[in-house]
Amino acid sequence: MPAADRAAADRLLARAAVGSGVHLSLSVYETARLVRLAPWVWGHHARIDYLMALQRRDGTWGGPDLYALVPTLSATEALLHLACARDRSPIRAERRTDAADLLAAAADRGLGASRRLLGRASRPRPRTLGADLLVPYLVNEINKTLRPCAATDTLESLPRRLGRHAVLPSPHQGRERGAAKGAVPSSSSTQGLPFLAGHFWEDSGGPARETAAASPVDGMIGSSPAATAAWLARGPADERDGRCVGALDGVARVHGGPVPSLWPVTGYEQVKLVATLVRAGLGAAVPPSLRERLRWQATGGTDEAPREVTGDCGVVSTALYALAELGELGGRCPVEVLRRFETATHFQRWPGDPVCSPVANAHVLEAFGAHAAARPGHRPRHAPVISKITRWLCGRQQLSGRWEDPGHASPYYATSHISVALSRFGCRGASSAVARAAWWVRATQRPDGSWGVWRGTAEETAYALQTLLAAPHQISQDLLARGAAALQRLAAAGTGHPPLWHGKDLYAPAAVIDAAILAVTCRLRRYFPLTSRAYSLSPIHVEHSGSDCTEPLVGP
Repeated sequence: MPAADRAAADRLLARAAVGSGVHLSLSVYETARLVRLAPWVWGHHARIDYLMALQRRDGTWGGPDLYALVPTLSATEALLHLACARDRSPIRAERRTDAADLLAAAADRGLGASRRLLGRASRPRPRTLGADLLVPYLVNEINKTLRPCAATDTLESLPRRLGRHAVLPSPHQGRERGAAKGAVPSSSSTQGLPFLAGHFWEDSGGPARETAAASPVDGMIGSSPAATAAWLARGPADERDGRCVGALDGVARVHGGPVPSLWPVTGYEQVKLVATLVRAGLGAAVPPSLRERLRWQATGGTDEAPREVTGDCGVVSTALYALAELGELGGRCPVEVLRRFETATHFQRWPGDPVCSPVANAHVLEAFGAHAAARPGHRPRHAPVISKITRWLCGRQQLSGRWEDPGHASPYYATSHISVALSRFGCRGASSAVARAAWWVRATQRPDGSWGVWRGTAEETAYALQTLLAAPHQISQDLLARGAAALQRLAAAGTGHPPLWHGKDLYAPAAVIDAAILAVTCRLRRYFPLTSRAYSLSPIHVEHSGSDCTEPLVGP
């Protein structure tokens, strides 16, 4: 193995072993909730500056298309509240009236953008986590602020500007989504998931307020800064939980004021990163501390809530797969822990979860398949599960050949993970499904050799190349060469990774993405003389800019 590969893997593993979780992209949604609910947390001025700087010319924040809805509503509500408040000193301006004008102008543009986004009645809601809960909550908060704001006479210019909007229209509830084969349902439901409810504690009518599930873990409610801020805002200032105050202050200081969408996500990052490197044959350097973390994720949980909101069946099965490949299974059959997620047809992310995740099932397939390979005596016991998951995954493939997953905006992510799992561990019918996926990837390559739903990205190009390399038939060398060149060019550009992962808004776990790029580059090195320029650790991609949002080549 080239020294550059080993060195890159060592750097990624060393970063994961620290467990800081600092390499997550920042969140407009969560940052705006702290502006609104916790102005006493360190970095309040910086958070306002962050929101003001990232508003696009059309008044929106966040990702492309309807992915802008939740962050735009959140930022608009926070700035509108400041604009209508009598004390506008938090924003940096030469005079108080300047602050009011800046806030009112930003809120005005945000209200117009929110109305346009909400007016798309024929379009489905964004697929980000909790959108069906957060959109009505934010609209209600905006309208509660807007009504008295329009009637105030504190500043004459302010009511004239904001009074035009009256109130925002109530969002439609329960809109039916398409029932086409392979369609991905909304990832926002928390029905049957009481331990997930704490992640949405800021929703004043949400399920967390009706249960005792929300309680601090490492000073955070539901691994969410926004939920933690709302939980602290429920009582007097002198009764705030010191652990939560310290946790919010700490995450704000790490990022200079703005905050990411999830905190902490240490276990999730570590498991995904290690498993990705193990698939590429780079697992030999995994240190004992990370191996112990894998064992904890695989067997240290209980039938109740995992330690982190992202610690679902996919995380547990990924840890089990990595342990099997590393020869760390021990003397018993640890994959049996996955049985609590099993249904008659597939595996759920959590017991009772109404949303199906093809990627989580691909990880389950890898876990059972790797365990059966390591323990031949257990193959008869695991063969029915492997066959069942293979049939379910093949049945979820869309006619185009791709797969989609509720955890990611790009179909290249799901298509890559499922193709890799099926190509190695799938039963009858798996090879033809992987071949169809490879043909879809081939057909959607961009003219510059890259892949991406909105524009070519290093992350999606890596996923596309992994799919091609998993195909059972020989792939054109020219196709791989163009893709490899595009991957190296994009990865070496040093611009970070655009957010494509589904939290409450889109986010990007840079370390996990860097591992995926490194893994496919190691495999491509067998075909092409690639340099090591692509191995620098990626910076955090702060937010989509207006120029990033182009018409999608393939719909997410």
